[in-house]
Amino acid sequence: MHWVMLLLLVTSSFLGLTCQSYFLQDTVQDYLGLIEDYAVRLKKLSSEGMNTSEAEKFIKNALLLLGKEDLTEEEVAWIQSNLTAADQEIRRLEGEFQSFMFWKTAGVAARVTLLLSIPVITYVFLPRLWAYVWFKTRRKWIVRKKGTD
Repeated sequence: MHWVMLLLLVTSSFLGLTCQSYFLQDTVQDYLGLIEDYAVRLKKLSSEGMNTSEAEKFIKNALLLLGKEDLTEEEVAWIQSNLTAADQEIRRLEGEFQSFMFWKTAGVAARVTLLLSIPVITYVFLPRLWAYVWFKTRRKWIVRKKGTD
């Protein structure tokens, strides 16, 4: 996720110098604003543990092409399609966020419960297991009176 912010800063510093037309420069600045918004949203999702690699891939593709000097209309359309796909992926992740957090919390609670139950289970079942094994291994022993052979 940090590479998105770094690439955004590096790209934005070069883009002001490389854009030829005023319209294209405005378009690039709009895209950079969108990417900055996406980066903030992705940072929140990623910090909670969600897999944001697909959206990051779309943003990376758009940033790589935004760094190019002369953009054609097809390239601008390709950038737009990547940013649209990134937006859709981010919206999908944000929609799944509540469910993800519920299951993440449930998993942590289950692990804690399991770890806390180990001493109780050991206390209750280890003596019973020990007695069962002890009786099973010694059931064929023959007891004789002392002094008789």
